[in-house]
Amino acid sequence: MSAPAIPATWDRECDVLVVGGGNAGLPAAISAHDEGAETVVIEENDFLGGLMRGSGGSMFFCGTHVQARAGIEDHVDWGVEDELRMSEFRAVPKIVRAYVEAGAETCRWLEDLGLTWSDEVQDGNFGTGVNGDRFVPRTHIAAVSPTGYYPGGVPAGQNGHALTVVLEKAVAARDITVLLQHRMRRLFRDVSGRVIGLQADTPNGPVTIRAHRAVILASGGGTTNEALVKAWDPRLVNDAVYSDGLPYMRAMGDGLIAGQAIGAGLSDMSFVSFLPIKYGTHWYSLSLSAIAGDPSIGRATGVPVLARRGAYQRLILVRDGRRFVDESLATRVSPELIRDVGGLPPAEYPEEPFMRAFLSLPNPKNVWALADAETAAALGWPVDQMADPQPMSGRGLHPDSVAVADTIEDIAVSIRMDPTVLLETIERYNGSVARERDEDFGKSGPLSPISNAPYFAAKLNLIRHTPAGGLRINSRGQVLDQAAMWDGATALGIDEEPVIEGLYAAGEVSAFVGFRRAHRKTGPILTMGRLAGRAAAREAAMTAASSREE
Repeated sequence: MSAPAIPATWDRECDVLVVGGGNAGLPAAISAHDEGAETVVIEENDFLGGLMRGSGGSMFFCGTHVQARAGIEDHVDWGVEDELRMSEFRAVPKIVRAYVEAGAETCRWLEDLGLTWSDEVQDGNFGTGVNGDRFVPRTHIAAVSPTGYYPGGVPAGQNGHALTVVLEKAVAARDITVLLQHRMRRLFRDVSGRVIGLQADTPNGPVTIRAHRAVILASGGGTTNEALVKAWDPRLVNDAVYSDGLPYMRAMGDGLIAGQAIGAGLSDMSFVSFLPIKYGTHWYSLSLSAIAGDPSIGRATGVPVLARRGAYQRLILVRDGRRFVDESLATRVSPELIRDVGGLPPAEYPEEPFMRAFLSLPNPKNVWALADAETAAALGWPVDQMADPQPMSGRGLHPDSVAVADTIEDIAVSIRMDPTVLLETIERYNGSVARERDEDFGKSGPLSPISNAPYFAAKLNLIRHTPAGGLRINSRGQVLDQAAMWDGATALGIDEEPVIEGLYAAGEVSAFVGFRRAHRKTGPILTMGRLAGRAAAREAAMTAASSREE
């Protein structure tokens, strides 16, 4: 495919052009502006913040003034070692060191912008598995603003929303141009090999924007783009897997696609995402700021199936009317796997035993958690919402993912299974409960019968969330040139590899934290965004004439 022709004229020009207005793009834009660059942000959505608005807002920083105030001694070398260990040493050490070293400054910078930190720094032993414990607590969280400068923060919640508002206010105070409903479609690379601008689709048609110094890609991952996901991991495209940004925003991998089209390479796409289970819903979250404060919206989505409440001992999972697994497998952690959060449910990573069993099922998966009235009450299931599912309120339940019925035969029809087969399965299971021995899968007790009407079912859905790979970058956030690998008989250091001049990337569009890292990436993302913005602003400005030289 030939390269797109460089426009003879441009609809808009600036020094630094940032693609994406989330927790990488906003810090990049602020930092570029503060370095003296005329900066423009484009964003596909009609709001800023992206997924950060609905996130937990936990931020990894090392050696900060917040830690010192809490009496915690920390060192950059400790932080680097812990981060590399959490990535199973598949992260690039120079990139890890870059965000660990600059993290304390980012922590102070956020405070200067108006964020108030909680005095509690969390998670001393953060992560489990082979050599999984961390040296010291490093999880920083926003506190409630004492002046009301932003909503949310500990203990009020909506911590990601709090961080978003602080960054939005900083952008507004600097009068940085923000163009909403602008979706990048292609990058332009001139004859010298330098990226000089892009084309974006808007409601009023395509526009071209020239960047005299650099373009920064901060457009996130590709969890909504099923073509991309299927190319990387076919198991994650089926009837039971949804994208994390829906229903408010998409993550189509625009930066990944556009970057590859002009010669950028990808790193570590083997781990497309981690997979939180959501029973009864398609949504990861309904708590983005578009509806923050709406009393009809709950903080959590889906039907709660919590291991700590013995849920998997009480219910069964059925497919084609039959059990297919020891349900309690969902509570077990593989001791060989390092987990970046020790207290999270075990069944989140594709390599965990339960998830591997589920993903190995043929499509359609159509797996349902089945419970009777007694178990539903014990587990705190929202039975009224299950009887009247409303995807955009409460716990965001979907009609195709919950069912309630007075008989096993009726609920079998509702969940698209053979009533005779399901009834036989329930009778056999209840017999095992009476004999206190699971004769099919050996599930440990105490077990509960499924015998008291009404009966409830919630479909097991997964969410594609927080991808770990992306465009290859160096420690300054510059995108590396894939073409240089033709002469790659000897591997160079990450900062010695040739780059695509004028192109930077930060956040989940880039590969920066290594393998299977699902949580607490916000701090590194913020920091890498700042480093990219600062470096991009310091690029020498290119003239329009030089970019069109043949």
